[in-house]
Formats: sequence, C-alpha cells, structure tokens
Amino acid sequence: MKLTLSFYTILSLCLLNIACSTSAKANTCWQNEVDPLTQKPFQSEYDYNNLKKNWNSQKPVTPNPFQLLKAFATYKKEQSTADAFKNDKAAHCYIGCRIAQDTNYECADYAGWKKENDDLTHCQLQSYFEEEDYLATIAGALVGKDNPVKNFCLEYCQPTN
Repeated sequence: MKLTLSFYTILSLCLLNIACSTSAKANTCWQNEVDPLTQKPFQSEYDYNNLKKNWNSQKPVTPNPFQLLKAFATYKKEQSTADAFKNDKAAHCYIGCRIAQDTNYECADYAGWKKENDDLTHCQLQSYFEEEDYLATIAGALVGKDNPVKNFCLEYCQPTN
C-alpha cells in the first residue's frame, strides 16, 4: 500500500507542530518581547497579554491558502528590493504594495497583520511588534491594489530625504 500525503494533510501537520511549539513557549514569551510603549522588554505578563488580546481583536479575515502562497512568493521575490530601501517603513510599504498588486488588498492586509503578530509572539528580542509597520504595509496595499505597474510601488514607497 502506497502512502501519499495531500497538500492539506502536510499543511495541517505543519500548523499543528507550530501550535504545539508555540504553546510550550507561551508562559515565558512575554519576558522576551519588547513593549511598544517603553521600547524595553515587558515588565509584566498582564501587559503583554493585553497587547496580544488587542492585536488579535484586529485580525483581518484569513485569505485562502493559494492567495497566501502567492503572497509569500511575492514577498520572497521582492524582499531584496524592499531591503534596499534602508528604511523599515518604506520596505513595509513596498511589500504591501506588491502583495496587493499580485493578490489583492485583503491578502496584503492579512500578511501585514500576521507579520506583526509573529513579531509579537515569536519570543525573541531581535525583532519586535510595531503597529506602525502594519500601517505602512496597509498604506502600500491601498495604493497597490489599484496600480498594477510594479515600478509604481518603487516610486510611491521610496523615502524622500
């Protein structure tokens, strides 16, 4: 008997693995995350959980898996261009714009929200949650959804000095 795993079975197993590993870290994660109000590690689990609860209440609708795969492919393809901006908000704007062009606004909105959610819950001080990053992603997505020309995102999101 030949055993084959469908895409959805593999995806489910991956998500289950992520959920299990995340729950094991959850009880101390707050100590390894940066409070956006103080720009220092959280002083209490209560404050951390309140921020997570508030952020989760803003969660956009999750796009279908195929749109998410396309959004991820766009992100990987455009990451070096975004990094070249040398400005974090411009990079978020550019990625949001490009994802909206290649998928739709809703997918770019979710991707921006998810990126910051991951920053809030990954239990590392190296990168941290910034709502302004999400807002920059949304700004790019809003203009990208109606402008299909790739260079438009470069020009719109380029920081002016």
